[in-house]
Amino acid sequence: GGVNDRLAKLLRLNNVSLLAKTGRLNEEPYGIGRCGKLPRAVSLGQLAQELYRLLPTRAVRLIGNENKVVKRVAVLGGAGSHWLSEAIDCGADVFITADVTYHDAQFAEEAGIGVLDPGHYAMEQPSLSALKDRIELEAEQRKWSIEASISEVNTDPFKLSIKK
Repeated sequence: GGVNDRLAKLLRLNNVSLLAKTGRLNEEPYGIGRCGKLPRAVSLGQLAQELYRLLPTRAVRLIGNENKVVKRVAVLGGAGSHWLSEAIDCGADVFITADVTYHDAQFAEEAGIGVLDPGHYAMEQPSLSALKDRIELEAEQRKWSIEASISEVNTDPFKLSIKK
């Protein structure tokens, strides 16, 4: 799986499905994002704290009522706020994505869906070890002599977060 599968696994989502089907390959649908259920209901604020703990982020932006009870989660790694309607359509209580715009945040508030934005860089990091493993497996199967590694250089341009 890719970024979204890794995020769903990290959050321990159950009954995971595609957030949006974008095509078919060999009669199998593929798409973007994932939608699933948490093992137990938590508040939006608790889930924000859990994301902060799980991901290499300096902050998690929270849109909505931090006391809102959430169970169904939509997740889309990277810049995904333009898929907010699909998150609502899948019945999500919360949409976890990055690069959320001001107007998308307002739309989410009006629609009653919580949004958590831990940052673009942080959302992609959990998938790197799986990508490294996949590259090494492919190389081994093809008898290529290469070693994959994960850079330790932090390329997140957002270096400082100040809270009031």
